[in-house]
Amino acid sequence: MSGLPSCTFRGSLLASENTGLVRFIALPSGVWIHGTEKLNMDKFWVVDTKAKISSESSYEQDGSEWYYGRSVVPARSAEDAISILKMALRDKHVEIEAVLAVVDYTQKNWDSDDDDLYDTVESYEKSKAKNEVVTGVFASGMYLERE
Repeated sequence: MSGLPSCTFRGSLLASENTGLVRFIALPSGVWIHGTEKLNMDKFWVVDTKAKISSESSYEQDGSEWYYGRSVVPARSAEDAISILKMALRDKHVEIEAVLAVVDYTQKNWDSDDDDLYDTVESYEKSKAKNEVVTGVFASGMYLERE
C-alpha cells in the first residue's frame, strides 16, 4: 500500500498526513478529502471554540491566554465540522482547547445584537459562496472580561 497516507489519531481528528504537496484528511464519517479540495457540502455548522493562538499566527493578539472563536464550517456532520475546523486552524497556528458549541446554522437566528461581535451571518455567506471554512472572529479572553 505504498503511496497512501498514513493514519494518526489526534483527538477527534482521525487522520491527516502531509504527503509532499498533498494533504489528505479522514473525517469521522469515513470520507477522505484532499486538504485543498472544496468541501461541497449543503450543511453549514457554527462552531464556537476556546483556543490558544501561537505567536507564529497571523491573527491579531493582545497577550490573552485564551481566545474565543466562532467559525462556519461546511460539513456532513457536527463531528466532521470539528475535524475540518481543527485542521484549518492548525494550519493557522491555532490550537483548539475546547469546542464550546456546534450548531446547524439553520437552527438559529444569527442576525441579532447578541451576535454583533462574531459576524456569523457574514461568515456564513462567505462560507456558502466559497464552500470553505470561514473563521470569523477570535475574541480575546481579556477583551471579553472587560465587556
